[in-house]
Amino acid sequence: MFSERQQEEAERELEQLTAERGGDLEDPLVIKRQLQEVLKNWSEKLTLHPEESRPMLQSLIQGRVEMHPKEDKEGKYYEFRGVGTLQPVLAGVAHKLASPTGFEPVFWP
Repeated sequence: MFSERQQEEAERELEQLTAERGGDLEDPLVIKRQLQEVLKNWSEKLTLHPEESRPMLQSLIQGRVEMHPKEDKEGKYYEFRGVGTLQPVLAGVAHKLASPTGFEPVFWP
């Protein structure tokens, strides 16, 4: 376990980080709810506004998507390969998870 001194140092560091961020650090459950809400909104837009679907999906795909025909005992199908990103989906939530400037080197090996 941690010594009393280590605990006090960690508490001081947490208070400093909280002050630097201008408020309380986000609770993981709050972040989870925010992510669920963002995903729900994306799902609703894709379903209710199909005219917006193409640019939304294009924002998630980086480069090309390859389609490869496949066949197995259950039948024929296509396998899709490509690189994607969730950055557009997470844009409103992820910035709250970023380390404050100058804090990053603490976590480097």
